[in-house]
Order: sequence, then structure tokens, then C-alpha cells
Amino acid sequence: TNLIIRKSEIFLPISELIDKEKELERPNKEKEKVLSEINRVDSKLKNEGFVNKAPKELIDKEKEKRETFLVMLDNLENQISKVTK
Repeated sequence: TNLIIRKSEIFLPISELIDKEKELERPNKEKEKVLSEINRVDSKLKNEGFVNKAPKELIDKEKEKRETFLVMLDNLENQISKVTK
């Protein structure tokens, strides 16, 4: 005999099946790295010596890096919040 299911809904208690701490390990480590990079870029951009001497292209590149890291941080925080819910 064959069973064909056209439409169904399945509930899996995921919170009981995963180890939240283990699932959070990687994104939390990545978040630390990204925060470190944001701080590094911020230090450069706050350094008057760097800002006054560096070409505009380099300053713009650092600003773009910062924006990229902020997006990465937001994505990681969303990922972390999904696991902790």
C-alpha cells in the first residue's frame, strides 16, 4: 500500500533536539571577531593622524569595511536570537 500526503503540518520540538550552547558557539565567536574588526576600523577613523594623512580612497574603503562589518554583526545577532528563542 502507498500513502500519499498532500498537505500536512509537522511539529518538531527543536529546542529539545539541539544543544543551544553548541549551536551558539560558532556565531558568538564570529560576533567577537566582527566586533573586534569594527573597533579596529573605528580606531583608524577616529585617529586624526590617519584621517589627515590617508588618501580619501583609503578612508572611504575603511568606511565601507565598517558598513560591511555592521551588516555581518546584524546577521549574526539575528542568527543568535533565533537559536535563543
